[in-house]
Amino acid sequence: MFLPEWQTLAGMIILPLLIPGRMISILIPIYNTLVTELVTALRHQCLSGQFPFEIICLDDCSSEGYRRINTSLNDLDGVEYAELSQNVGRSRIRNLLTDMARYPYLLFMDGDSRVIKTDYLSTYVDNLKPSELIYGGRVYQPEPPTDPIYQLHWHYGRQREAIAAAQRRQHPYRTFMTNNFVVPRDIATKVRFDESITRYGYEDTLYALELQHKGYRIHHLDNPLEHIGLESRPVFVRKVGEALDNLRELLPNHPEIDTRLLAVVRKLEDLGLTPLAGSAGKVMLPALKQLILSFRQSPLWLLDLYKLLYFLK
Repeated sequence: MFLPEWQTLAGMIILPLLIPGRMISILIPIYNTLVTELVTALRHQCLSGQFPFEIICLDDCSSEGYRRINTSLNDLDGVEYAELSQNVGRSRIRNLLTDMARYPYLLFMDGDSRVIKTDYLSTYVDNLKPSELIYGGRVYQPEPPTDPIYQLHWHYGRQREAIAAAQRRQHPYRTFMTNNFVVPRDIATKVRFDESITRYGYEDTLYALELQHKGYRIHHLDNPLEHIGLESRPVFVRKVGEALDNLRELLPNHPEIDTRLLAVVRKLEDLGLTPLAGSAGKVMLPALKQLILSFRQSPLWLLDLYKLLYFLK
């Protein structure tokens, strides 16, 4: 257990007994990203907020260069950095972090994040409830990246993922993502991430679905982290395809999955148009992909069409 450096011995003994509800485990899965700046900012807010904390960083078999720099985190009081010997994927690593955590509330965040609010942690702490999760949201830098190869991801993120809490509350489970959320430990031990998902995409959708099935509420706040891990156009489009492949495999066992894309697909099914759309996709997809990769900032309707036809092909 780590307690802030300013406390006296008496305070170190008494404080956790007085405010156990404010004790938080910050859990950061890492894969090929540097998290030293993120952890330093979080630790500073923890110390300023004067509440007990632990920060656990778990590396999912990153390249040696990232591991060499991130391992310095073990020199910081209150921070634990560990490495896995083989890549286990986005679901398994979050379950491992849950098992490592010791405090009543678990704050999960992606390693490619930046803290942009000085009251980020205190906002969460002030809203903790033992019966519900909190999702704080995601934002992207206000200006487009100077290198156009990253502008598609930036544009998509700004338009489709950076959603205000008031709008997210209209579809609290559909708009949940795992980049920045707090879950009470009691809930986290009952609702686990589906470890059968080993490829990229939709593990957060299934997690939200399980929460809904078990009656756990998601409270949405405007308490975002900035997503800084922009992907190049080719990598972004490739990951879109991987995620859709994953979704197609998950659907037979989880037909209740609710996404914007599936809402369109189900309307086409009702109209009997999916065979026609699937045939069109086989012809149009190569040209659509080339258009998306060619534009400095592809129109999102073009990406939406690509995703629909890819899914139906």
